[in-house]
Amino acid sequence: MGHRMVSFFKSSAASLMVVLFSVGLVSADSRPEVLERIKPVGEVAVSGQAAPASAGKVAAPVPAAKPASEGEALYASKGCAACHGPDGSKTILPVYPKLVGLPVKYAVNQMKDIKSGARNNGQSVAMKGIIAGVSEEEMVKIAEWLAGTGGKKATKAAKAKPAPAPEAKPAPAPEAKPAPAPEAKPAPAPAPEAKPAPAPVAAKPVPAPATAATGGDGASLYAAKGCAACHGPDGRKTLLPVYPKVAGLPVQYAINQMKDIKSGARNNGQSAAMKGIVMGVDDKDLKTIAEWLATQ
Repeated sequence: MGHRMVSFFKSSAASLMVVLFSVGLVSADSRPEVLERIKPVGEVAVSGQAAPASAGKVAAPVPAAKPASEGEALYASKGCAACHGPDGSKTILPVYPKLVGLPVKYAVNQMKDIKSGARNNGQSVAMKGIIAGVSEEEMVKIAEWLAGTGGKKATKAAKAKPAPAPEAKPAPAPEAKPAPAPEAKPAPAPAPEAKPAPAPVAAKPVPAPATAATGGDGASLYAAKGCAACHGPDGRKTLLPVYPKVAGLPVQYAINQMKDIKSGARNNGQSAAMKGIVMGVDDKDLKTIAEWLATQ
């Protein structure tokens, strides 16, 4: 009995070992699939397994366009565009000046005078708080950008040249034929007596061109008042770099500056030289000149 029991236990143990071994093989075979199902997305693969394909990379943000020059960067960072426009060519209000194309020396002098208080007319008080944080070196860089690459420099479109006319070739001369003899016609009856033509109407006298005394268009007044002597014949090219370019200025700004120089409210820089001239210009003529300059 004891021997039979021992044999039974041995046989049962051997069978159990075979079953366990078979289960282990099945588990081993199915282990990759199980791991694949339970493995979280984005986690590092379990040792011995291939790492999952990485998720698509997020595109790096496109960097903002860099300013073309240090002067342009300073113009933007110092807040100049808030009043004078992003490129100095179009102001937010007509009481602010257009800056593009100003001579470097003039622009720097005005910034320094506003900073020091030497110029305090008009909207200077609004600019003084801004210009207080701008060094003289930075003023020069801003002024150089405005005078050169800054803003949209007005350029006249080149006139299209007409295409050259094709070379004309002489037509062949026609064959000469003798002219037929003229047919004899009776002499025409004498013409009726001609009546004298009426006397021409006297031409109306052409009015004399506008002068300082009679007023007139802006171009005439600009020349007659001597403005061209410092600011150039059309306000675009100044005699010296300490004078401003006045072409294209907003009408209201130009009027305000001329009136302030006339009254003494603006007396910095070369204002003294202009005061003697503008004293002989009344408000109506100031407006006419300013309106003409705004179109140049």
